[in-house]
Amino acid sequence: MKAYFFLPLLLLATSVAGAGAINEEAAMPANGRLKVSNVSGSVEIYGWSRNRIEVTGDLGNESELVFSVDGSSATVEVESEGKGWGDRSRTDLVIRVPKSTRVNASTVSANLLVEEIEGELRLQTVSGDLDAQSFGQEVEARAVSGEVTVTGNGKVSMFAFKTVSGDIEATGLAGEIIAASVSGDIELESGQTSRLKLNTVSGDMDFSGAMARNAKVDAESVSGDVDLRLDSLYDTDYYLESFSGNISPVLGQKAQKKSKYAPGSRLELIEGNGDNRVRIETMSGDISIRETGNPRRKPEVQTSSRDVMQPRG
Repeated sequence: MKAYFFLPLLLLATSVAGAGAINEEAAMPANGRLKVSNVSGSVEIYGWSRNRIEVTGDLGNESELVFSVDGSSATVEVESEGKGWGDRSRTDLVIRVPKSTRVNASTVSANLLVEEIEGELRLQTVSGDLDAQSFGQEVEARAVSGEVTVTGNGKVSMFAFKTVSGDIEATGLAGEIIAASVSGDIELESGQTSRLKLNTVSGDMDFSGAMARNAKVDAESVSGDVDLRLDSLYDTDYYLESFSGNISPVLGQKAQKKSKYAPGSRLELIEGNGDNRVRIETMSGDISIRETGNPRRKPEVQTSSRDVMQPRG
């Protein structure tokens, strides 16, 4: 049975429609779903050990809060009828749900914070920053005109980050990682990484981590630098190319000009069995790959690489 709770426009008997304190609560099972949206203000979502959902905060002028619970799914939505940027329709929400809840949250002109949630996260902001913790489930975080900050706990999962005019910073990752930014820097720290795909138009990319066996790394940038700090450079097939940027030596091997009559340089090599793959291309950005661990043997380098431009496997 579905239960609905409304804070209507005329919440208080005053000329300021809809403004007031929010204090709602209902039963909610573990492993449920939460959908949240807010058009101005802030949203904070916290996990706790109780099988209940609690919504508190302050409702803005000319705004309505719709709060519904249907079985294992809960919805918290703020609808605003305020006109223009000068109204006082800011709504600040604080939501507490069972830790295992899967969260889908979106905001416009509102910051989004998610902590102590162990379920999957689907998060999106427009003109707001996004800050979340991850506990081993899939994370998708997108921002337009906002920063994305994610802190993981080192468990293997899938992570997807995207910004338009905003930086991406994530630590404590592992598994598969996809990160893209139109106008922002990407800075990632990860444990064992099986798949890494990075893309920027005008931002730098900085990755520090370890590659799992048969890992694949692909990075493309138009005008940003690419800096990889890997625990080991062994058993890897490298293809590095830049139109007008510098390519730093890898395992003592230097990049070569693609043509004596045109700009562009390339570095291709295979170390050891080449099970891992690293492919990086830039237009005007520099490329640097450094080893952070201790070399375990003398490098075994072949400078005539396989065709790593074509995906393998």
